[in-house]
Amino acid sequence: MFKLQPHICFLRRVLPLALYAILAFGPAFAFAEVRVVERVVEAQTSEKNSLAAKRTLVELATQSASEGLIKEIIGDAKFARSKTLIYSKIIKNAAKYIPYSKSGELSGSADAGYKMTTSFKVNLDDLQAMLLEQGLFYESDGPPAVVPMVRFQDKVNGRKYAWWSEDLASERAFLVKQNNLFEDILKTAFAKNYFYLTRATRFNWGSFLTSDLRAFQLKVEDLQILGQAATAQMVIDGEVSLQKQKDRGTAYQIVVKLVALQVLNGRMLGEVTRSFDTGNGPFESMIERKSKEAFEVAAQDLSAQVLDAWQKGSLGSSLYKLTVRGGLGLLQQEQLKEFVRSKLREVKTIRERLISSESITYEVDTTLNPQDLSRKLPEIELQELKLVLESASESETIYRHSTRAQ
Repeated sequence: MFKLQPHICFLRRVLPLALYAILAFGPAFAFAEVRVVERVVEAQTSEKNSLAAKRTLVELATQSASEGLIKEIIGDAKFARSKTLIYSKIIKNAAKYIPYSKSGELSGSADAGYKMTTSFKVNLDDLQAMLLEQGLFYESDGPPAVVPMVRFQDKVNGRKYAWWSEDLASERAFLVKQNNLFEDILKTAFAKNYFYLTRATRFNWGSFLTSDLRAFQLKVEDLQILGQAATAQMVIDGEVSLQKQKDRGTAYQIVVKLVALQVLNGRMLGEVTRSFDTGNGPFESMIERKSKEAFEVAAQDLSAQVLDAWQKGSLGSSLYKLTVRGGLGLLQQEQLKEFVRSKLREVKTIRERLISSESITYEVDTTLNPQDLSRKLPEIELQELKLVLESASESETIYRHSTRAQ
């Protein structure tokens, strides 16, 4: 007997679902603090007239700065595929996302050609909104995909249902109906914010899963495996409990708990816990009267939270440490945060986590891993202080004091 390698085991568990997901996921479709980054571009032209040259150089610099940022957001491949649309709909209207620019002195001559440096402040939120409007915001073709993994528990009659866990037995027909209603409502709520939610029950995904992925309540790691197999960016881990209200006879309560998780790293992007009371009457009738309202409120709340996380760039990012050996004063601490945010578009947030006389550690929310961050930012220039890279590991980038700025 030979032992299967871990990656082979993984493929055996999810390959049928992955193949099905390729067919099931069709085309489908995310944004508050304003984020502004600075870009400085030098351009050259052979234009002979100095006034025309200056105008041309500003246009060339605007185009170069825009191209660089758009490529960072959607990737080189999609930029290349969508060049015509990007130039006609985005870069042509650069004034909508570049609120400020300042040109330096024109240098050169009519014979040798002219060159000039231009500084820009770019509003990332406005740029991303324009890309979203044109269907260009995502690096992949198509919107972020979401897989619903919501369990239903009828605590009054001792029944339970999850689309991945059990067959559609007749005694659970009511729960299956509620599940389908919730999937439809979730899909509508997420579609309004440009996300695509698959109706897992309608596609009968449960029949494609191996037994170890059919537990009623799955671990986060298993949810990630299912999400990866479905080529989704998110999964919704949730539970709907149907139960009696205390001391109210035949009145019932619907309790909805939902958590949106990022498939990449299991990070939470949104969380909802809501309860809704029914009137007195037959169990199924009372639940049906209230469930649509309950599901709509919970779905809209979660969708809004996920949209906010997407706008802030949290989807696809991870938390890493940035440490400065030698410590920093209060003003320098703020200068460092502003410097990092302005230089690296991929940094979503940066905040102090541990401060001592010997060092200060920041928590950085970014799509860059520490090695990539260190390559893009080998040194940090603060007022009267330069920080240089000391080391970069899988989880942390470390800088140390260098010389005083001249």
